[in-house]
Amino acid sequence: DMKKWLALLLVCCLLVPLLTACPGGETPGGGGGGGGDGETESDFMDSLGDRDYGGDTFVISALNRYDYEVYAEQDSTEVLDEAVYRRNRKIEDRFRIQLGYDFVTYVDNMTHLNHIQKIYNSGNDTFDIAMLYVYTSGILVTGSMLYDLRLDIPYVKDSLNNMGDPEKSVPWWSEDINTAFTVNGCQYVGVSDYCITAMNMTYAMVFNKQIDTDNNISKSLGYESMYDIVRQGDWTIDLMRSMVKDRYQDSTTTGGTVGAVDWETDSFGFVCDTATALDQFAPALNIQYVRNNGEETPELFTMDGRVAQAFGAVYDLFHGPGKGAQAFVMSADGQNVPSVFTEGRSFLIALPIHRLSEDAVHDMEDDFGIIPYPKAEGQSVYYSGTMDNYSVICVLSALVPDRLELVGTMIEALSAETTNSVIEPYYNLVVTHKDTRDPESVEMLRIIMDGRLYDFATLHYTDLYYDSSTGTVGLGLLMRYSINDRIADITSFWASVRDQVSARLDDLVYEYEHMYD
Repeated sequence: DMKKWLALLLVCCLLVPLLTACPGGETPGGGGGGGGDGETESDFMDSLGDRDYGGDTFVISALNRYDYEVYAEQDSTEVLDEAVYRRNRKIEDRFRIQLGYDFVTYVDNMTHLNHIQKIYNSGNDTFDIAMLYVYTSGILVTGSMLYDLRLDIPYVKDSLNNMGDPEKSVPWWSEDINTAFTVNGCQYVGVSDYCITAMNMTYAMVFNKQIDTDNNISKSLGYESMYDIVRQGDWTIDLMRSMVKDRYQDSTTTGGTVGAVDWETDSFGFVCDTATALDQFAPALNIQYVRNNGEETPELFTMDGRVAQAFGAVYDLFHGPGKGAQAFVMSADGQNVPSVFTEGRSFLIALPIHRLSEDAVHDMEDDFGIIPYPKAEGQSVYYSGTMDNYSVICVLSALVPDRLELVGTMIEALSAETTNSVIEPYYNLVVTHKDTRDPESVEMLRIIMDGRLYDFATLHYTDLYYDSSTGTVGLGLLMRYSINDRIADITSFWASVRDQVSARLDDLVYEYEHMYD
């Protein structure tokens, strides 16, 4: 369909830039040049046409720690910042409008939500749209504080309602994620390519090419490379475990039990944090805690044999015989890629895409490659998951209706132009290592991004939970806590909490059905 064709075109632009470059440095599809360079309506991917808003200001509310997805300085030399700046200028010049910002200083994960609720309750229209953490935004939904994007927002509603139609769908709205967040045809938060965090917080497996070569890992299995394993559809969690289960090397002579692990000197087959990286094994193994097609009532998943086997495979990866897979705790700020990988002491690490642009990774001595999370045996598609604090687009229902035409125009235009002119530079940034582009990793990025699987349970983290020894735990964290709490019999555990979660889902659906009674 058109969406996949355009996505493939973007990847081809990366692989053969000299063949696809347009005169004057423009990118295919009309994404070239900054604002004021004489673009015409045909230079833009959307069908909005040009219009004049007379210097009005369109304000976006965002958390300052993720300001890069909406704002960038003119004099920045960073690849992503430069692309975002050029995108914003093009939109401002095209519509004669100013982009304004309501940045909120991060204190904790509820800071931005609290700010938005305060604005709503005051009746002010301080901003036009908010870019809010997905797992906190469900509170705005159940509080009846948001416009329905599929009903109330011009242009946006057309794009969302036409998803899946090969003749009318557009590539900047993901059908999978937006359908997952839709109940009975109503959708109160949305994710487009403007939500750059939904792309760069997607998780991948990163492997050390030198360790693969030195230890003959992929070739001993009959493959040319780790990429070849993925291409042939053989990259499964069972194969991954066989690769890493005996690869731990204790740098001392005192054993090598988990309690004696020395993160500064020991070597590993695979390292993974104990939180969000662990969560992503659920979507990778095609587990959706709440199944939702956007039209019918969302349904809780069934702990059938396939799902139980998937949980068991992850349990064996971390706790089965062998010491190759280890869990580590991130640094206090959660930003630094552990030296266990950058120093060449782990074959595999699970990381969100955005962390591959950090200096520690780009400057590491060994080359690295990007592949998706492994799939389950018999699974035909590689699925990927995304950290639960990516941004979703929200439009407060306190905003005066007269602003909705402008709001719809700006959401569509900014989303389309992100697809057109930001994704390519971003992919370049991720796969460049020591000034060398890795075309195979670009191919893998396409597989990862095309396979993103989203869950209604993430949007309603605060509504769908179960009680355990660790306290109140969101349904979307079931994989994490089953592994960290060493719950080997996941079937029995789920049977003990299922009724609690099912009742909460019933209550949540009732709230959707009576949102504005």
